[in-house]
Amino acid sequence: MGGEVLVIAAAALGLLLFALLAWCSLLRAARPYALPTLLFSIVAGVYGAWGKSTANVPFGFLIGFLVGAILFGAQAHAIKWLHERR
Repeated sequence: MGGEVLVIAAAALGLLLFALLAWCSLLRAARPYALPTLLFSIVAGVYGAWGKSTANVPFGFLIGFLVGAILFGAQAHAIKWLHERR
């Protein structure tokens, strides 16, 4: 096994981030930052899975979700940090 391990690890990390963002969306203090991050990451995951063969759709979704969660999560963290700094 070579690079396939990285695909499986990235998909597992995407699934973990999905669960974390879903949980944080239920918490009142984190909801304004976690819910938009979750929704935009789902859109990124759908875009990542678009056009993939049927067997690769879950991996494409989770890897696209992972990339979206990292990007949008960093943006939400920066917004939260700037808002609390005021």
